[in-house]
Amino acid sequence: MMNIRKLLINCLRFSGLPFLARHLIQRNKVTILLYHDLSKEAALYTFTHLKKLYNIISLQDYIYWNQNGETKKIPSKALIITFDDGHKRNYELLDVVHRLEIPVTIFLCSAIVGTNRGYWFYRIKDNQKRKKIKELPEKEFIKELNKLGIFLEAEQTERQALDISELEEMKKSQYIDFQSHTRFHYMLPKCGDDLARNEIIGSKNELESKFGLKINTLSYPNGEYSTRDMQMAQSAGYCCLLTVHQKYNKRKQDLMKLNRISMNDASNYDEVIVRASGIWAKILNR
Repeated sequence: MMNIRKLLINCLRFSGLPFLARHLIQRNKVTILLYHDLSKEAALYTFTHLKKLYNIISLQDYIYWNQNGETKKIPSKALIITFDDGHKRNYELLDVVHRLEIPVTIFLCSAIVGTNRGYWFYRIKDNQKRKKIKELPEKEFIKELNKLGIFLEAEQTERQALDISELEEMKKSQYIDFQSHTRFHYMLPKCGDDLARNEIIGSKNELESKFGLKINTLSYPNGEYSTRDMQMAQSAGYCCLLTVHQKYNKRKQDLMKLNRISMNDASNYDEVIVRASGIWAKILNR
């Protein structure tokens, strides 16, 4: 399976389609990439190549330009780099972004960062089982996790997320922007109103009061949301919401439905080129 996947990526890479996508489509769009847990070496390698192919801008600049109607300032082939969750290895990005002088936005799970609590989805190794659990309503979801010995507020032996000292150091950087990814990474559409409100509003409050961050953007866990979730986020003061719709964004875009393209944290050069161009998502229809 891996060989077939690699062969397909190589074929797409040398087909010329990524080049055409960059120069004919992406030149007038804004592409937002989604990463999770890149190593320092992979980040340096990946971002070095992306910087040669695209004009990397910050998410906050894009928000500002959209709100103020100054789209002429958005460069051609504009690219935004984001990370979800707040993994402890994200700390290694600090050196990379300073060396390359590129901005990144990291979306934090406010009840997990700064603790030894783990990300529940990493405790379930079976992909199919994990997918099924994600689809369960709130009470069944919690019950199933508890059966597996997973308790969201329990401290683990080793931390998986950024700690307080790392956050404090990173937030001083002009190249790193921290935003919200809810509290515990529940699937919001599966939550009751009270839990959804706590995840959306509670995360913003925690990140601002506990870490002194300025929060105006929410990244939906798994990219999933409902009209209720969007309305809750807007009422809480979020001005930008990110999905995982595998599409480009217009230069003037509805900030409440920004699209992102998922990247592979362990991808090689060919895969970086193919995925960032949006071709991979287009062909696989995801």
